[in-house]
Amino acid sequence: MSPARSSTFRCLEIAGFDIWKGWDSSPTDASPEARRARIARRVGSARAEKMLLRRSVDICVTLWLFNHLVINESSVVVGQWRMATQDDVRRIALSLPETVEADGRFAFSVRDRGRDVGFAWVWAERVHPKKARVPNPAVLAVRVADGLEKELILRSDDVKFFTEPHYNGYPAVLIRLAEVDVAELEELLTNAWRYRAPRELREAYDRDRATGPPTDAQARPGVTPAPAPPPTD
Repeated sequence: MSPARSSTFRCLEIAGFDIWKGWDSSPTDASPEARRARIARRVGSARAEKMLLRRSVDICVTLWLFNHLVINESSVVVGQWRMATQDDVRRIALSLPETVEADGRFAFSVRDRGRDVGFAWVWAERVHPKKARVPNPAVLAVRVADGLEKELILRSDDVKFFTEPHYNGYPAVLIRLAEVDVAELEELLTNAWRYRAPRELREAYDRDRATGPPTDAQARPGVTPAPAPPPTD
């Protein structure tokens, strides 16, 4: 399953509220649009479909907040909050594999099949309706999985996250950097990178994270680690 589809259903599966399966017997690999359409037909109205979607989003919002504020023990909870900056964005983004920064623009992309695909960039704000957009360094745009995750994030905190008509129908949210801490920014950027990176690169990244950082001896070429001491009786 792609990162986009897996993130759409993740919160429902964790909660045990598999809304779509509960109302529909369509195959598990059917698209979200097809499943929701069939749900509406089963209950007999488009209004019921919208009700189910709103209910599932409410569940996801609660779980998303719980994950960020409790499970992850973010710095907001433990009293070590520090607002994020563009320097943090650059440091985190460039730490992700195959990431490059654009020339002359605060934007980051990952290499996929010979082309650079963006996953984070400075918001270009329309300050005057008849003039060109100008970069707003206080706001960062990041890619998300899909429209459902976008609505989930936007409804979770309208101080941190927002959107504008220019981004209608596009899977990205706008982040006020002064309102998020560095740990939350890192998670948002890493997820955005994952949505755009090719599968092989994501899998290699996951393997590297699973093995952990190398020891000092492993990090220095030509240095043989000391043998383990013999067991004692």
